[in-house]
Amino acid sequence: SFVVFNGDTINSNSGDYKQDWSKFINEIANPLVQSGIASFVVLGNHDYEGASERKTYFNTVWKQFYQTNNVLYQKFGNFDYQNMPVYSFDFNGKRFVLLDYQSGSLSSSQTSYLQSNTVQNSFVFAHAPFVNVKGKQCTGGDTGTPVPAGSAGRCPRSSAPSPPSSGPAGTE
Repeated sequence: SFVVFNGDTINSNSGDYKQDWSKFINEIANPLVQSGIASFVVLGNHDYEGASERKTYFNTVWKQFYQTNNVLYQKFGNFDYQNMPVYSFDFNGKRFVLLDYQSGSLSSSQTSYLQSNTVQNSFVFAHAPFVNVKGKQCTGGDTGTPVPAGSAGRCPRSSAPSPPSSGPAGTE
């Protein structure tokens, strides 16, 4: 079994991001691995805050983590983490692709990676949604700037449709 952390795993602006990653690995990822549960991480915008050295550190720390725990990760076929933060693996006949995608449009390299690495029965993980669905008014990331319906962006939770009412308890 495995778990995918979908980004914003730490807040790299909170102080010492290296210490934050160490704490996450020691307190969350290592105990999971020791229990036989693999951990995979998608890069989120707060994990590196746009700073290239923080992104490099993310890649280095996780590559080292995967190498250290190689015995567990051998059961994941085609596990190629050398191109982090974009990588993929196979598990139980399914392909899992993890992208470094924050918002906006997919880059040509991301599109190429998806074309080359997705197969039937693929699951793609990214930090931000790829598309806006159902014409909702969404906000543009952390700025709160409106993003036109039909474009990639983050929809506030309050705009999600309410579940249909089933009427008073005990009635159909």
